[in-house]
Amino acid sequence: MAQTSVAPTPTDHFAIRPSRVASEFRSLPVEIHALLRLCDGTRNLAELRNASRMPTALFDGVLRKLRTLGLIEPYQRPMRIDRARVIAWANNIVEESFSSDEESFFGRDIDHLLEPEERASP
Repeated sequence: MAQTSVAPTPTDHFAIRPSRVASEFRSLPVEIHALLRLCDGTRNLAELRNASRMPTALFDGVLRKLRTLGLIEPYQRPMRIDRARVIAWANNIVEESFSSDEESFFGRDIDHLLEPEERASP
């Protein structure tokens, strides 16, 4: 069971834990399925409460139980959609170059990973 010692704040965002939800989904009431679909990391607590259309006390109890069961968890960074990447992917446009992070990674020296006998002698 997950720990829920810290009460959520209205600005906390929540996301499901897919592996936990998958194993419990069939046993949950249909009404809870709808709430889980809303827990995608983009909505904060206040937005979830409004979208759920549940009375506040009921929503608070349901959210507490979902957290206790480990089905949802706070999501620290709301998802930001890079629309250009999504459109490129949808249109099968392949990125021909590496990102600056990838270029930096692949440009690093790996001699420190080699065994002494594998290193090129000067």
